[in-house]
Amino acid sequence: MNLLKWMPLLGCAAVLSLSSCSDDESKGISPSTNLTPDEHKVKLEQIGLDVLAKVNPEDHADLLRAMDYFSEIADYGGLEVDRDETVMSMAKLVGYVKSMCRTNNLGMMPQFASPDNELYSLAQCYGIYTYDEAREMWRKSASDNSLEFHFEYLYEPAVIKITASGDETKVYLFEDRSEVEYGGDKIRYEVYVPEHAEAVMTWNGKTLCSLSADMDVDDVSRSATVSSTFEASGYVFKQTTKANKTDASVSLTFDVKGDRVITAKANVKGDNMTDEGAIDDVVNEDSNVQDLFEDASGEINILDEAVVKMSCSNIKSLVDLLDDIDNEYYEYPSYYELEYADKMAAAYNKYMKGDLYYTDGDNSIAKLSMHSCFVEDEYFEDGGYYDYEAVITFASDSSAYSLESYFNDVDFNDLVNSAEDLGDRYESYLR
Repeated sequence: MNLLKWMPLLGCAAVLSLSSCSDDESKGISPSTNLTPDEHKVKLEQIGLDVLAKVNPEDHADLLRAMDYFSEIADYGGLEVDRDETVMSMAKLVGYVKSMCRTNNLGMMPQFASPDNELYSLAQCYGIYTYDEAREMWRKSASDNSLEFHFEYLYEPAVIKITASGDETKVYLFEDRSEVEYGGDKIRYEVYVPEHAEAVMTWNGKTLCSLSADMDVDDVSRSATVSSTFEASGYVFKQTTKANKTDASVSLTFDVKGDRVITAKANVKGDNMTDEGAIDDVVNEDSNVQDLFEDASGEINILDEAVVKMSCSNIKSLVDLLDDIDNEYYEYPSYYELEYADKMAAAYNKYMKGDLYYTDGDNSIAKLSMHSCFVEDEYFEDGGYYDYEAVITFASDSSAYSLESYFNDVDFNDLVNSAEDLGDRYESYLR
């Protein structure tokens, strides 16, 4: 699906850590409206540098080292927790947490906000596992209310404890609760989802991190609300996901020691979006997944200084139009020609829009769109081919730049170097 062509715009918003403004209060024209494109680069880079300045890898040194050590002894110590998939779940959960701490990546949060995430599956297992360092093996003792891992790191006790609480709700994968044939048996897919699940890691008497998830699910209406929180040394990621058949939304925040760094939200409307049976029918019969969705919107907010807002007025119409164009230009070399690139760019621009704002004003500073472009490639007889790419056009002088050329490593050198240095410092705490 050619919708992937629009992803650079969202990626740009996330990488540059832009932020959203409030619609509740009119602020007039931003004083930065008339900045030149080069002056905008300076301002945007400074926003990114301000974000990185709030992150200190030393805050997570103990957590990363302890988790790295746990991953090591879980592997060569032959840790087995009731069933093989639970060991995999634990490894994935540790990997997610390590990656979030190392990269401060909000994209990891959705892993904790679905009814089949690793935390929920682990919370339904019981047992206390203690690592015998002398024999390099794990010993299990009984527990009827938690899953725990005990080990020593740097001669101090460390514990990972996972618990579930509240009522469990039975959720059927298919709304009609139908059975499916599997290995000669008829199976009705169902899962039990705990109301609350929590994982806490402590070492040397202090909490290194905690991860909690709460779910309110209604199998009859096929709706759910999932809230998850990850906290480590004052760095707090929170996400709330709400979904039913016709509406789905997600809101996410990232705070560092009480300061709000990121706020993001997105919404999509559609039909039968939470009915697995209806989804399977669409996918298996005609692969027109776009039939499930209508309009969508989203924005990302960082440091309350700038905002990128994105929207698609009709997902189904956009994807159908893109498919029609692809079908029209399916023969080589027509899909490498300018006419094809122009039509694809126009299709995106018809249904999608994006704007950059600064939060001291209500006016758009720059617009995001798709344009055709020539790509140099010596493999082609004419020295290249035509494609389409994301473009940013500034309100101050109507100048337009591809995102790739505008947000380049040279002009954003300080930001790139600072981000790489931050990553290297985090990496130094891992073996």
